[in-house]
Amino acid sequence: MTLRCPKCKTPSLLSADELGEVGRLERCPKCETTWLARHYSESRRDFGQRGRRPMTRKEPPIIEGEFVPPIRFTTGFHGQGAGAQFAGPSKAGRFGIAAGATALILLLLAIVLLTPAVSALPRLAGFGAGQGDVALEGVSSKTVTLRGTEAILIEGQIVNRSGEELDVPAIRIALKEQGAEVYSWLMEPTVERVAAGGSVGFRSAMASPRPGAKQQVALSLADRGGTAAVER
Repeated sequence: MTLRCPKCKTPSLLSADELGEVGRLERCPKCETTWLARHYSESRRDFGQRGRRPMTRKEPPIIEGEFVPPIRFTTGFHGQGAGAQFAGPSKAGRFGIAAGATALILLLLAIVLLTPAVSALPRLAGFGAGQGDVALEGVSSKTVTLRGTEAILIEGQIVNRSGEELDVPAIRIALKEQGAEVYSWLMEPTVERVAAGGSVGFRSAMASPRPGAKQQVALSLADRGGTAAVER
């Protein structure tokens, strides 16, 4: 029996001895199709065919292009074998994330409503005077807790004693221990102008840098975005 290319029907020149029992891959010289060429003996062809309906003859498989040998995987199952390694964030990136989280916590402590005070600091005095016609009045401070964190809450009013509308200054708040300043921050009220004879209330909170320590609070009026102008 002459074997032919399953695509263009070009006859193959290979003999049965050259093909052997398992056959071999052959490339057609005309259409360059790679196909499995194989001879079947008459005894194998007629084996078990009595009493059966004739089956449709299947063409040999066609493999387009170059023959690709089977890929042998050396890795094991269930995740065994070589694993990919991914570079984690650098030290600088981790430091930036930590710094950003700390700043966010301090900001939340400064703007949210806090729980009632668990202990009060000594009442602040000497805030009747201020910078010119603008003064701090009714200032008080107390220690509060927020989600288990000790914080210092400062409240008061900025009063306009003049007969005209004035700009509302910023307030510099400083924490002192034994007369030495240990921490300070600048609070800018949301209102930029205060009417003649009017007042603007303010509230600010900050996590205590040293929980449990005896601290004094000092307030002063300051230029917005600048340094303290008058310290009381």
